[in-house]
Amino acid sequence: MSFKRLFTTTALSGAVIASLSGAPVMAQVPAPQISPTNTGQALIFPYYTVNDGWVTTLNVMNTSPNTLAVKVRFREKKNSRDVLDFNIVMSPYDAWAGVVQNSPDGPQLFTPDNSCTSPLNINGVTGNRIAYTNIENSNSSDGGGNEVQRMRDGYVEMLVMGVARPGAENVQNTVPYWAKHVNGTPRDCASVDRAFVATEATWSPNTDPLSYNQNPQNLLNPLAGSGNPLARDHFEAPTPSDVPLKGNVTWLKLGTGAGAGSSAITIADWSRTNFVTAQQFPWFLEPTVASSLGLWTIEGIEAFEDAITWSATTNEWANNPESGAQVDWVINFPTKAYHVDRFNDQIQAAVSKYRNNNIDITDNSPAPGIAPFEWRFGAQQGRDGLNDSPITVQYTFFDREENSEVIETDGTTVSPAPPPDVRIETLRFETNVVQFGARSVFSSSKPSIVDPVGVLPESSVPAGWARVQFVNPNAVAAGGLPVTAFAIKARTAGETMSNYGQAMQNSYE
Repeated sequence: MSFKRLFTTTALSGAVIASLSGAPVMAQVPAPQISPTNTGQALIFPYYTVNDGWVTTLNVMNTSPNTLAVKVRFREKKNSRDVLDFNIVMSPYDAWAGVVQNSPDGPQLFTPDNSCTSPLNINGVTGNRIAYTNIENSNSSDGGGNEVQRMRDGYVEMLVMGVARPGAENVQNTVPYWAKHVNGTPRDCASVDRAFVATEATWSPNTDPLSYNQNPQNLLNPLAGSGNPLARDHFEAPTPSDVPLKGNVTWLKLGTGAGAGSSAITIADWSRTNFVTAQQFPWFLEPTVASSLGLWTIEGIEAFEDAITWSATTNEWANNPESGAQVDWVINFPTKAYHVDRFNDQIQAAVSKYRNNNIDITDNSPAPGIAPFEWRFGAQQGRDGLNDSPITVQYTFFDREENSEVIETDGTTVSPAPPPDVRIETLRFETNVVQFGARSVFSSSKPSIVDPVGVLPESSVPAGWARVQFVNPNAVAAGGLPVTAFAIKARTAGETMSNYGQAMQNSYE
């Protein structure tokens, strides 16, 4: 792979250090990993939805004595294009909460929280299609459809951009000072917001964002690519010992009594530098989970993917009309767009030329390469006439009495072929809802439908467990795919007080 590098004092912590004997010694930089403490520097909330009466609530806690600058980014389900992002400044031991519900224009965020954000007022803000369409002359269409529905479900990432150490909140005229709560209210959120305004010149298309703020020797410095807001001076890079964020997500279906909740996927040792960026275009497109070694790079993608790569995932399934029990799975590939987005010339694309030495790639083969995935987004037509990026998977279905059946999909055919009335669909998007049978819990508009009942023996109980294996050659060679997954189980008995929901994390192999 060929990546552009952004060298900073933090990123250089892995450089050769001379020992007293004169022999070079490599400093060991911890790799990103799933946090054993369930607190960390990067959070992935694997699903949000506002479909069919569902609302999603997000809660994040700063468990540390440090002030944090945190990037919050909502990504739509098909190709992980941004639909909403903002910054939260969390003072020591602060917490933030928000709820996302449906509106005619897409997901709408509401928050009663007092924590400072940039922009200043995010209460009532609605997601935007600009990153995956050509509206407002954005030239960002990725071929996946312009519909509002596309952003009514997806996933959320939260990233620690910078840390201000204990006591910083007492230094006047700084972001930590303005964000500090006094009697339950921050001192001055308007000043916090102004501190995230870029001081760089206006960005011009086809200009490398890293070309801004170069030093006289024409070498990239730690400010390059950030827009250099005032807030950047008030934070420093996290260290491996910084694992401050804890996140939870809850899904509630209004009027039915159904609901469930789960912890966010938590990554430790994600960040290596000060990532505080201006909350203005295009600077607010950074950082991402792929840029852990520097802004406007994707050099950190492999290390991040190593932390969440698995060859298979397993959980329960149910489709029992008599008991009202139903299970959906959500399978999310949070780094897939860095491999499959074809539109390298668009700054909104995850793997755009602006993260790849500003080189236009015309052969549909942008770095870091399609592997471990199979298809570029839109390289073949989806079954509904819209574009997708299907993944070859093998389903193994078990009922509760040890009966089993194996079905493999490749996005266009099914082998071995099940009966004609059995639907087995592949995983097509970044965020996939797997619906078992004709009914669904989350009511996704474009689910992946599988039907174990039609495959297993007629005597089988309509419930059991299943395994999804990633069997394409690219995935097998890589040891699997970077994936997060969970199941939601609901029982709808016809009376609100008798309904319930339960979220269950998948297991992995």
